[in-house]
Amino acid sequence: MRSLHVAVAQIHSVSGDPWANLARMQRQIQSAAAVGVEVILFAETAVHSYEFSDENLAFAESVGGPLTTRISQWAREYNITILAGFIEQQDGAYYNSHVVARPDGTLGSQRKHNMTPIELKGGLSAGPRERTVFEFNGIRTAIIICADSGMDGLYDMLDELDIEFRFCPTAGGDHINNKPIPYIRHEELFTEEGRALTAEYRGYVCLPNAFTSDERRPLAFAAANALGFDGKKMHHMGHCIIADTFGTLRAQIPGTLVIEHQQDQMVHAVVHFPESE
Repeated sequence: MRSLHVAVAQIHSVSGDPWANLARMQRQIQSAAAVGVEVILFAETAVHSYEFSDENLAFAESVGGPLTTRISQWAREYNITILAGFIEQQDGAYYNSHVVARPDGTLGSQRKHNMTPIELKGGLSAGPRERTVFEFNGIRTAIIICADSGMDGLYDMLDELDIEFRFCPTAGGDHINNKPIPYIRHEELFTEEGRALTAEYRGYVCLPNAFTSDERRPLAFAAANALGFDGKKMHHMGHCIIADTFGTLRAQIPGTLVIEHQQDQMVHAVVHFPESE
């Protein structure tokens, strides 16, 4: 039976300081490597944060720039493949991209196709609809960045590509129903209002339809969501999960509204796949 040892990690990413964000990433990479993880997934735009002001876009770079080169160095040093979201700049255009840094020093990437209003307002461009196949241990995988999960015909495309595992980085948060997410302090959990808010938003951070996305061909997946306050205006609740081909939840970091409970964290699992025909 084939297998892939996968980790998902969430970190507090702040706008305007990608090197500080990388330092947080390194600690999770080290922890993952210590337990034999082969591929680790970070959230959408984890390197730069999900914030697209001119100040933050000034740190955008092409694949192979200083930030992604540092990630590539860690992939070699810790013998682990790193999937990390960043703001890519290429030929004057900006993209919401995910870098794939392998232990052999090679770099790949996947650009996001479905742009959100926030991304369009920030001047980002849409990447291709087509998915790049990234193979690890003979397992064919694809990266589906947040809103790309809503592309028409996505699962037909993945089926044609013989994709067996999805990496799903997201940056869910900011506003729900046009109102700010009601972040609360730990002490508020001991109040009736605090408990009510926690119960009201609990379903937002763990959506059951993530496990029932396509009955024709269940696909194992790993998802990593952005975490915390970016120092500007974006808020994220975290939440990371790993599920296997049978829809079994193998690992989870629950999302939370409670500020003190939002921690940089990593979880991992070995996901098994049937032998190729």
